[in-house]
Amino acid sequence: SYDHRVLDGATADAFCAAVKQKLESYAG
Repeated sequence: SYDHRVLDGATADAFCAAVKQKLESYAG
């Protein structure tokens, strides 16, 4: 069966990683 949590989790991880990268770039 399709579990939307897998896709949502991957999307959330990618989003958090992108935000973290932007924050580090801004701070650095």
